[in-house]
Amino acid sequence: NIHFVGKFLYSVSTLYCMTQSLAQNGEGIGAAMGEPKARELAAAAGFKHFRRLPIENPFCVLYELRA
Repeated sequence: NIHFVGKFLYSVSTLYCMTQSLAQNGEGIGAAMGEPKARELAAAAGFKHFRRLPIENPFCVLYELRA
């Protein structure tokens, strides 16, 4: 997140996503939680399959989760 766009998206995540999560009694993680936390949450929710899909997008990642 050293590029200015990454910094902007991280700040949006912090100011919007995290606060919305906290307002719903969530963990307040935000959208920039990273793959390790996503894997942890998926496993805790009972998903057995977790795969990062190979998409060509510098701003987003897409995960495939299956039970």
